[in-house]
Amino acid sequence: MSTKHDILRKPLPLLALALLIAGCADTSGLESYTDAAYRAGREPNPVIVIPGILGTRLIDHSTERVAWGAYGPGAVHHGSADGRRSLALPMRMNADLVSLTDDVRPDGTLDRLTLGGGVGIKAYHNLLQALVIGGYRDENRRPPGENEHTSCFEFGYDWRRSNAESAAELGRFIGEKRRFIVAERKRRGLPPREIKFDIVAHSMGGLVARYYLMYGSAAPPTNGRHPQVTWAGARNVRRFIQVGTPNAGSTQALLQLKNGMGLSSFVPRFQPAVISTMPSAYELLPRAADHPLLDATGKPLDPFDPAVWQRYRWGLADPDQDKFLQQLLPDIPDQTERLEIALDHQRKSLASAKTFHAALDCRCTLPPGVTMHAFVANASPTVSQVRISPDGSLVPIAHLPGDNTVTVRSALSRTPDDQPGPIPWTSIHTINASHMTMPAQPEFIRQLLGLLLDTDPAHVSGSN
Repeated sequence: MSTKHDILRKPLPLLALALLIAGCADTSGLESYTDAAYRAGREPNPVIVIPGILGTRLIDHSTERVAWGAYGPGAVHHGSADGRRSLALPMRMNADLVSLTDDVRPDGTLDRLTLGGGVGIKAYHNLLQALVIGGYRDENRRPPGENEHTSCFEFGYDWRRSNAESAAELGRFIGEKRRFIVAERKRRGLPPREIKFDIVAHSMGGLVARYYLMYGSAAPPTNGRHPQVTWAGARNVRRFIQVGTPNAGSTQALLQLKNGMGLSSFVPRFQPAVISTMPSAYELLPRAADHPLLDATGKPLDPFDPAVWQRYRWGLADPDQDKFLQQLLPDIPDQTERLEIALDHQRKSLASAKTFHAALDCRCTLPPGVTMHAFVANASPTVSQVRISPDGSLVPIAHLPGDNTVTVRSALSRTPDDQPGPIPWTSIHTINASHMTMPAQPEFIRQLLGLLLDTDPAHVSGSN
């Protein structure tokens, strides 16, 4: 039987980011930040917490059942045909990915994951609780007192969809929360002030937020042109803090799109056919410039090339996945037609992901008044390169420092020769933790609050 420490040494599935915080964060000594939050009459900027993939509860409104975020009564069973259909996105020939919608909607940040039988796993609970201890007011955890207003918000989004779509949703969310804060301040008799937000984003949530800062609600270009960075979203943001974000992708995403994903013995396995319907999963693939994928002869292959996926029969191109495709496409009785629809969806998702990466890889200067901060972990060897074996399986052959899931090079978006990449970081902070435990580390929380509240620089001594 694996111990907790054994589990933390194993690579964390990139799509398992809802299960981030298994233990309880040590929040002792953080009470001083409550005073810092309102020192000399200052108020902290309102903060928005953005979870990673799987970090938002999803509700299927056609059945009123939980599609993701709980197990047991009232939730779909992911090992069933209905459960797979509920979680997978629709597929349709010659349809834009944006138009492929269903009745599943986000229903708030996943505070805890209930597995049934009284067993549960804390997800973002400890990070959110630490913000409350640090002086932020959250309607769900510590409602505002007299002459206070809500200053902590959780952005829940449909993590299955493209991150560019989620960025547009983030823009609408920020507009809504700004109007809420203005109305609350007026109702409580507080003086007007400029409203800018601080964003704390974990893992894939960092991709959503970075795209929003750079482009606002604009969709990536589809004509092959180089996108123009407008920093439209940055006008609403003061500080942007990323935590373990795969800015240059993760080899774990490639492994999971090919092999599927098992979260734990409590949870049915996610089949490749289900994961491969989600455009966001392809947006986590590692960039080709880093040569993450080699064929049997050692020749680099492009992870975003649909011909590679079809040649090696990965994801939706795997004939062994047809029994699951029958469940996802019950109205398509012909196997050949099902495969044609699946391959069309895979091509569109790979092309969209490649465009999304190109948009983020634009080099640009950070606009005045905005700061960008990275939290990374380098304590664990993390898979950075795989080779295709003669039987078609993927074998890890190289590792780089990272957090078991995201390498430091990817988190900082550095070049293949380890030079500074396109992201204009204001500061970089290194935490000795795994991807799973980073958001719960006391040192991370202290440095985070130090950044958010502009306290003594000694509290953020991890910056480079």
